[in-house]
Amino acid sequence: MKTFQTLKELAACVGQTVAVSPWTEITQEQVNMFAEATGDHQWIHIDVQQGARPHETARCCGH
Repeated sequence: MKTFQTLKELAACVGQTVAVSPWTEITQEQVNMFAEATGDHQWIHIDVQQGARPHETARCCGH
């Protein structure tokens, strides 16, 4: 992973791929635990039945 010492170094990389990491699978249990820790209980994150209704993702959303 590249690190930057100054904003000038960072600015020189605009438009370039700087770092890529592998995908990490997040489980519903992890999302629920995050909701408990932060108090963010929006249905789109934790209500599996509502999240399964027909729409673009057809599941709960973590972002």
